[in-house]
Order: sequence, then C-alpha cells, then structure tokens
Amino acid sequence: MATHGRPVEDLIVELEHVRSEPERAAAAEAMIEKLTAIRDRRRALNQEDKDLERQRDALVRGLFQLYGHRQIPATRIAEAADVKRARLYQIRDEKA
Repeated sequence: MATHGRPVEDLIVELEHVRSEPERAAAAEAMIEKLTAIRDRRRALNQEDKDLERQRDALVRGLFQLYGHRQIPATRIAEAADVKRARLYQIRDEKA
C-alpha cells in the first residue's frame, strides 16, 4: 500500500473499509509510518526553530552592544525580532 504523500484522513477512511486481517495490518503499518514521518519532521522543525531563536538572540545582543538603545530604539529592535520589549531586555541580559 503506497501511502507517501497521501492525506492522513484518506488512510483512516481506507482502514475503516478494510476487512481482511492482512490488509488491516498493512493499513495500520502505513499509519505507523506516517506517524513516524510526522514525528521526525516535528523534531527537525523544533531544532530549526531553536537554531533561529539562537541567531535572533545573538543579533539582538549584538545590536545592543554595538549601538545601545539610544541610537536604535528598543521598540524598533523588538518589532524586528517579533518580541515584546520585556523579552528584548531579557535576551540582552542573558549570557550567550
């Protein structure tokens, strides 16, 4: 049973209509494979998100170190980083 790229809902509907045990086992195995692929993709996205957050934080600290908040308003940095001002100052004060 080829399942790559098929919507999960289609797999569930197909499983509901399968009657023989070997077909049910194959359909269930396809769903397990889909779950595993989803898990792996979520892990990769979470890691990518963490990497991007570290880069963002390093840039925020760099802006504060190089320019201070007098030359570039904190509100402008916060907006560019998509964080609230309070979070901006937490990032600034955290150790890299």
